[in-house]
Amino acid sequence: MKKIIYFVLTYFFMFLIIVTVLETFANALRYNTETKFQDDKKNKFDRSAFDYIILTFGESTSASYFVDDKEMTWSNQLNRLLSASLPNYRIKVINKAVTGTNTFMMAINYERHLLKYKPDLVLGMVGINDNGLIYNIKNKTKLDAAHKIKRFVIFKIYNWLIKNLQNKSNKTPFDLETRKKVHKMGLDEILNTMEKLTADSDEVLIEHYVAGLSDYNPEATARTSGEVSRMKEVLEKLLLSFPSNEELVYFSAVLDFITLKNSRCEQKIRNLISLKEEVSEVTMAHYVACNSALGNKKISLKKKQYTANTTSSIENTYINIHYMIDLARLNDAKIAFMQYPLTSACRLQELLKFNKLISFRGRDYPEHILYKTEDECILEDKNILIIENKKNFEEALLKYSWESLFTDKFTPVFGHFSNIGHRIVARRAHKVLLPRIKKALISNKENTNSI
Repeated sequence: MKKIIYFVLTYFFMFLIIVTVLETFANALRYNTETKFQDDKKNKFDRSAFDYIILTFGESTSASYFVDDKEMTWSNQLNRLLSASLPNYRIKVINKAVTGTNTFMMAINYERHLLKYKPDLVLGMVGINDNGLIYNIKNKTKLDAAHKIKRFVIFKIYNWLIKNLQNKSNKTPFDLETRKKVHKMGLDEILNTMEKLTADSDEVLIEHYVAGLSDYNPEATARTSGEVSRMKEVLEKLLLSFPSNEELVYFSAVLDFITLKNSRCEQKIRNLISLKEEVSEVTMAHYVACNSALGNKKISLKKKQYTANTTSSIENTYINIHYMIDLARLNDAKIAFMQYPLTSACRLQELLKFNKLISFRGRDYPEHILYKTEDECILEDKNILIIENKKNFEEALLKYSWESLFTDKFTPVFGHFSNIGHRIVARRAHKVLLPRIKKALISNKENTNSI
């Protein structure tokens, strides 16, 4: 009997040790497992079938997020425009943008895409999801080790157990179709629906509605004080039933912060931290912001010091972007970056130069580092091309309504593109890139003939 007990305890503790090791890598694993990148190794690609290839990368603004027809994304529209302008050449635009990713996630898969497609040009619209980013491509060694662990049978068993435990809880898996359905709802409809939710409601469904509220960004001038007050009232009621739901707490704290209720903002997130083992870095970044507004520069939590530092995520973005730039050059590809709509291209250029004072979101921007004209910012420096989307969208807003160009206002400056918005981006890229692509194709043809 003693031997049986000893045997059981020994293997039980061995299992605990393995689980602990797996948990160590869980943070790194989630960056690649949750983004659902396509495994390009399974699909062969004939590079010789095309004369010029553009590889695009980015997040939801470049993916088919909230676009019913994937052919209407700016990358696909750009493909059609270039093919029509260059009928004697075989042009291909390959879109590798994935919703919800940041520059770290893109950098992980970047080299594999370059080696497979061998693009002539890499074109990215990146950075908006880097708020609070704590990882850069230097962490790739940890990820490589994590991927090896994923292949172990014990990890698969562990993953299966966790998945089944989660299925027994009150949470259902995230559903993009539900997210799209909520996205199409008006603000009043979302709030009316949320008022009917109870303590027995599905937490993921609640998170869908919270995400729907974030589409109507409370920092936007279009939101009235009455609308913000109603948002706060609905969220406060739900927090009584779901105090540990991070999406609820975070968005409620954001509303407190922008209405200068910094003490309540700090208190809510502190309470969340006490209830949960781990919170996201974005939530922690907002917690730091609330404390900074209260004059607290350092925050001690669980024996760890969190120091207010608004440049850390920009530094990681810088590292990830320059990794992509250097890798493109090593693979003989040109590289270009598209700036987000209604935002100066100068800001993106300054980030590439690594000015710690700037952010992608276009706020708190010191005037003394801006260039005098937009044209000075659209230049090629060491094979880097920056394309702005400011003037074209300003002109479009004189002709179209905001709702015609964007499906929401998830940032104070712009939103996710509608079909028309995607078209405006595609036309801008086409105008800037066409003469350069023509020149490259003619040069390649002359070199081929001389050989």
